[in-house]
Amino acid sequence: MRRVWIGWACLALAAVALRPVFAVAASGAIPADSLFRAGDFARAEEAYRAEYERDGDDGGSALLRLGEIALLENRLDEAESRLRAATDLLPEEKRPKLLLAETHYRRDRFTAAAPLLRAAGRTAFADQMESFEGEAPYEIAGTADSAVLPFLEGFPLPVVTIRVNGRTGRFLIDTGGSVLSLDPAFAASAGAGRSFGAEEGVFAGGRRAMYEYGRADSIGLGGFTVKNVPIHLKGIRFPPGPGGSIDGVIGTVVLYHFLSTIDYPGERLVLRRRAESASAPPGGHEIPFRMAGDHFMVARGTANGAGPCLFLVDTGLAGGGFVPADFLIDEAGIELSEETMTGIGGGGPVEIRSFTLDELSLGGARREGIRGLHGGFPGPPDRWGFLLAGIISHDYFNAWAMTFDFDRMRIVLTAPKGDSRATGAAHALR
Repeated sequence: MRRVWIGWACLALAAVALRPVFAVAASGAIPADSLFRAGDFARAEEAYRAEYERDGDDGGSALLRLGEIALLENRLDEAESRLRAATDLLPEEKRPKLLLAETHYRRDRFTAAAPLLRAAGRTAFADQMESFEGEAPYEIAGTADSAVLPFLEGFPLPVVTIRVNGRTGRFLIDTGGSVLSLDPAFAASAGAGRSFGAEEGVFAGGRRAMYEYGRADSIGLGGFTVKNVPIHLKGIRFPPGPGGSIDGVIGTVVLYHFLSTIDYPGERLVLRRRAESASAPPGGHEIPFRMAGDHFMVARGTANGAGPCLFLVDTGLAGGGFVPADFLIDEAGIELSEETMTGIGGGGPVEIRSFTLDELSLGGARREGIRGLHGGFPGPPDRWGFLLAGIISHDYFNAWAMTFDFDRMRIVLTAPKGDSRATGAAHALR
């Protein structure tokens, strides 16, 4: 059986019953939780606000959801205010503490996040955060406005050179990853092998594996030097490419600190300071997205006409462009191949079966004939209370330069002139 890398995404498991919901009716009294589950966040926010205004101090759960929706949209001032109040109203619950800790984490206020993480039982994570006391995490040194990191390899996934504590390594770019992940042997050679403890994650196909919390003094990203960087330590299972083994993974949290462009046709990673912004040129596409946890980007799209529904934007699927949740197989009329393959995810081997989608889209950005892989979905589709229908990945995005604007919460897709692979009129799906 052939082997395929199926990504780095990590989820925590929850036992829940599933029922596919792509959309909800435009009229009638619909419970706020149903709207949230369907990913109709605007109407869910209105419904939760009405609940809280009605229930006052008895509306802690509604207030928690209001804070969570603000956090999903990176409205951090509002999220912090709501979640502080929800934490006071629900003092025995872990989730308000974890969401408030995430709000601090996105603002690089690590020492403010630490006691909340500790109170919620995330001891190793809290120890890592406390180690940054008196330091500025992700401090971007120098005066450069941008940096360009050429791809060493573009297939099956992009690989670039970066420096960790001055030591050069070969790193995958994968938005299914969180912070900068280092293979322990490389980390030790770079003087970044200190561990603050370990936690268990659930990776592709539900496979479990441990990862450790660490830190690096600095990382070099082209012309940028970034100081005081949190890292994860975990064995890298990606098979060696033409240029050699892989030393680590650049995840979304690193990209979050820049206006970042994975330019697939141009074979380069472009990093600009976040003071800039991105917009789609004629023929391009702007896709609104939300972000759950520290790095799980979700956006609306369709598969074989099914939807619109929420997809996880995870660029780390080598050999394919889509992984469906089980319920989407029938909804989208997906026909799986009889042949099985072995996929390699962050937690180890997973049995997968391939298929081909007639169409796959985010907003008006449409691709045809995208290869999909079933079997690698990394946990329950409603891990965050809203329903994920699939993972949209590398073979879908590789027709575009893909820019992540975390201030405007937009993914901007720009195709090179004359590239017929990327179709659809410029459009923003809200």
